[in-house]
Amino acid sequence: MKKKLSGAFGIYCISALSAIFFIAFLWWKAPFLLDNDNIYLKTIASGEMTGTPEPRMLYMGILSGGVLSLLYRITGNGIPWFGLFLCLSMALPMILLMAASLERCRSIWTGAILWGFWNLTFLYAFYVYFARTQYTIATGMAGAAALLALALIPGKENLKDYLKGSIPFLVLAVWGMGMREEAFLMLLPFFGLCFLTKLLEGRRTGSGAGRNVVILGCLFGALILAVLGANRAATSSREWRDYVEYDDLRSRIVDYGGYPDYETHRDLYESVGIT
Repeated sequence: MKKKLSGAFGIYCISALSAIFFIAFLWWKAPFLLDNDNIYLKTIASGEMTGTPEPRMLYMGILSGGVLSLLYRITGNGIPWFGLFLCLSMALPMILLMAASLERCRSIWTGAILWGFWNLTFLYAFYVYFARTQYTIATGMAGAAALLALALIPGKENLKDYLKGSIPFLVLAVWGMGMREEAFLMLLPFFGLCFLTKLLEGRRTGSGAGRNVVILGCLFGALILAVLGANRAATSSREWRDYVEYDDLRSRIVDYGGYPDYETHRDLYESVGIT
């Protein structure tokens, strides 16, 4: 009971702290510092670029774009949904991992030490990145949390219980993949190692844990393919394929050394149709 109370108290405190941060930043018009691609993506989702909120945000997945564009359609630009969404993407994984860690504490003193250390980490990370949000960092946070959630799944013979304990991992995986798939896919080797470790441990015990790991791995792969498919389907029309190709060529020119001199790089410009 003491362990549960300490865990509940810690989660309550950090949730209240998060709420205070969100309310304060909303009250002060949320001075999120957006730069580079984040400004570009925010103007697409909010409708500032074309007049209509757009879910196809080029660098972010259609799932995140759909949520953000819907929120901007409902409330307009009065609420900074883009910055709040990225901050939530960093705060939620930390809160879930804290809850999972507190459940494993064997004494109230261990829980208190963990809670204090975690709060220092949380406050530092939130203070630094609340003002300066970046969608790649948010993807990395969600992806790393998904990896740790996978490692913390308890081995159980019952498939239903095992999949129930895997829900935080699957939710965080889809969340991270739904933001920036390229950054999330860089974590796949680590997910593979974690799955392999769990599979070997399950076979060593001789229980049904190995079978459960294989099923979870197949489910994880199916979700990743589904998100990839949704992102591809969102820009499958001829107009969007052309625009994505144009944007890729634009980024090659702009992101690496600015605009090259035309006379020196005439062949490059003519190859992309620029006279």
